[in-house]
Amino acid sequence: MPKYYSKIFALLPVFTIFSGCLLVDSKSVKEMAPVGPRINAVLHSEYLALAEEQERKGNIFTSSFFASKARLAARGNAVAPETIEAWNIAPSKQNKLQVGRAQLIVAVADAGRIISPNNAARAQAMYDCWVVESDSERQTSSVESCKSKFVKALGALRSGLKAAQ
Repeated sequence: MPKYYSKIFALLPVFTIFSGCLLVDSKSVKEMAPVGPRINAVLHSEYLALAEEQERKGNIFTSSFFASKARLAARGNAVAPETIEAWNIAPSKQNKLQVGRAQLIVAVADAGRIISPNNAARAQAMYDCWVVESDSERQTSSVESCKSKFVKALGALRSGLKAAQ
């Protein structure tokens, strides 16, 4: 066993304590009553569902990530879709994600938050799911599932915007 393992094991309780302080618990976020525009309530619900799904899979950090976005939405804050720069995404996957984000931003900017908040929130949450699952360590089936849900939600958002014109 390398020497540095003993140092890592010695610091493990400290890391555990600090990570517990930084992790967002989906149960406490679930009890929050969302404030602000309708899209915030739907984002809260969508991100919370993703957090709970990740928690069931045992992905505590990913669960906490989505729970923190749910908490921001519930507090009435603007929650932006993820940028790929914050994630370890293979260059071969980046272009499709960037195009998807650009399409989402345009659809939401075209009054999607007001006219079709349910579809806008669903599309944003599924885009974020796609980004997170595209992280190089993730399974391909999860990536494709999130991408498919994003494409479907974006289509519904665009249809809602066309119908309102």
